[in-house]
Amino acid sequence: MSFIDEPITSFAQLRKTARKIGRKKMTVAVAQEEIVLQAMLKAEDLGLIEPILIGNQDHITSMADGFGWKVPPHYIIHEADHVRSIRRAVEMVRDGQADFVMKGKATSADIYQVVLDREMDMRRGRFLSQVVVCEVPGLNRLILISDASVLISPNLKQKADMCRNAIDLAHALGMKQPRLAALAALELVNADIASTIDAACLTMMNKRNQITGAIIDGPIALDAALAEWAAKEKGFESPISGCTDIFICPDVNAANILVRAAIYLARAESGGLVLGASVPVLAFSRAEPVETKINSICLGILMTYCRENNLL
Repeated sequence: MSFIDEPITSFAQLRKTARKIGRKKMTVAVAQEEIVLQAMLKAEDLGLIEPILIGNQDHITSMADGFGWKVPPHYIIHEADHVRSIRRAVEMVRDGQADFVMKGKATSADIYQVVLDREMDMRRGRFLSQVVVCEVPGLNRLILISDASVLISPNLKQKADMCRNAIDLAHALGMKQPRLAALAALELVNADIASTIDAACLTMMNKRNQITGAIIDGPIALDAALAEWAAKEKGFESPISGCTDIFICPDVNAANILVRAAIYLARAESGGLVLGASVPVLAFSRAEPVETKINSICLGILMTYCRENNLL
């Protein structure tokens, strides 16, 4: 479980916690990306990380100069080749020279491929999955959504690992018994809708202690998970209605739409990690702003701390 006495309910609180933990070393694969470098400068100023920028040195220094950052030379490891840059970034984490890895101007797929390379010895026997954390105005808690990036059309085994990865992050955030919704279009098992069958299986796996550390219910539609009154109107009773912490979506389309709706319609602040390996991986869309990257770095620091101290 987390070292936190009370659940973290905002990113402001998360940042304070990350700063309390102290600086971590983070490699950046193919670091010549302006918005990534801007995030590195801010994260360094906040006392969060010591960045290790792996990529084309001339491009990195030129981009950083453009917004007034004189990058200390010892922060940069020159590697012009993208593939070798990614591999070096992951190898340094594997060898204990850094704590976690972040994507720069590299594709997420290339990062995942290297992390899962058997030679890297970073597998934990789980599937990788992305967990996005959102702070939605009007909610009194952070919510976790999975998987909007990695697993496109997850099967039951993959969804079980999606649950486990999200539960780990929820525990790190201080949620002792998070409430997890296995989302579908309705609350009844329908043989023609595969997601309802998977959701029912996840619920039973939780009851049989195959997935632990949370209260899981499903199939459940989004309205019943978010609003207790909606569940009552449907004649549906659930221990998670109106207080759900984790939303496990049936596929990448549903998760991506839910995340984007939270950000662009509900004005949510966000951050996220890819979990399932021995270290967190920070891989997000290039459209994500600096603040999202800072939030993600804080999540990476928190997860690293919890794993180092056997709190998960």
